[in-house]
Amino acid sequence: MTDLEKSLFTKIDKIPIIDPHSHIDPHKPAARSLWDILSYPYYTSLSHSSGMDPDRIKYTVPDDARARAILQYMPGFASTAQFRWFADMLTDFFDLPADISADWNVDAIIDHCESRLQSADWSAHIKNVSNIKAVFTSHPLKDDLDGIDLNFYIPSLRVDDLVLSFESKEVRARLIETTDIQVTNANSLRLALHKVFDRLTRYNLAACTTSLPPDLSLSFASETKIDGLVAKATRGDFFTPEERNQMATFTLFELAQRCQEHQVPMHILFGVIRDVYDHGVINGTDLFDQRCSLVELHKLFNAFPNVKFPVSVISHAQNHELIAYAWIYHNVYAQGHWWYSNLPAFIFDDLCARMHSLPANKMIGYFSDAHSLEFVLPKFRMYKKELAKILAREYVTGLNWSEERAIELAYDILYNNVVELYGLRFEG
Repeated sequence: MTDLEKSLFTKIDKIPIIDPHSHIDPHKPAARSLWDILSYPYYTSLSHSSGMDPDRIKYTVPDDARARAILQYMPGFASTAQFRWFADMLTDFFDLPADISADWNVDAIIDHCESRLQSADWSAHIKNVSNIKAVFTSHPLKDDLDGIDLNFYIPSLRVDDLVLSFESKEVRARLIETTDIQVTNANSLRLALHKVFDRLTRYNLAACTTSLPPDLSLSFASETKIDGLVAKATRGDFFTPEERNQMATFTLFELAQRCQEHQVPMHILFGVIRDVYDHGVINGTDLFDQRCSLVELHKLFNAFPNVKFPVSVISHAQNHELIAYAWIYHNVYAQGHWWYSNLPAFIFDDLCARMHSLPANKMIGYFSDAHSLEFVLPKFRMYKKELAKILAREYVTGLNWSEERAIELAYDILYNNVVELYGLRFEG
């Protein structure tokens, strides 16, 4: 980085983190073992890709042995951004050197890290070092939210199963258990979704979140048809592809209606195809499809002009289309850099294009997608470094902006826009 880029990064790094999408469990937010960290899908899939036998990390293997397997294969992907996240953790949280070219002593790393992870104040240590103001947590229907610090852990309702898997007996059972409503037709499903939102908004629900596959076709059906599909699912019969799209469309639009009533944004993570790779490790089987388009979602965006739709796309190739939607639609926002586009080279290009194309308030800078608190800081710092480079090259140097003006824009992208979009109100 140049001196100017370093100067801007130092200032941007002081912006408190609000993380608008994660998979952190607020009841156990930090890792409790090194395997909790190394089981993150990036590491399991990179190790497998490097040649590791997946049997070395199957669930019957002790956690310390699984952690050792990942660490032994890390030198093979030490050039990656994902390795850099772990290296930054070693430095920032564990006070260990992160130079893999030195003596990469797996046993010493495991012993030291496991000892630190058992400390009583570990979560507080991570939060303080990371300068995290708040983190969104994803919750299925029946998660227990009592006793959680809702000023820090901000709940988001995750609805993938409801939208895409209504045929599943388990999904319907959870809905009934959560709402005490027997879902027998379209109207009882609608009433159940009302009750879900009524419950969660008492916990300051920030968002309704779903991932959608690229082959989803929004296909509308009559109320009578939906009644029949609910009955068909209850009998244990399978939907045809068209019926599955009709059921998903009905549920998605009903959820958007609840978002409108409760003034809750709907965060859409778009483009993932599940379980493509038959021989992959857990969570290392999903990919994207270059043929996919956001075009089906225009029906949803048009139908609910008063609902805010932050949208995240899985691939770098989809960024241009997302920009066009966020440019044209007043209620669509470009949020973060998800999964396979979450690499510095793609972040730089995608973010630069967004900054050149969109109003400042239409960009929600970054989210960690983290499974534990340890990942938030290194992933946000990766993003902040690319943001500093763009501001230095394109705005301070290119447009003769002052550093102060550049930092104001960074503050909007990383902090103010998240607060405004999600209507956050912090106590104290």
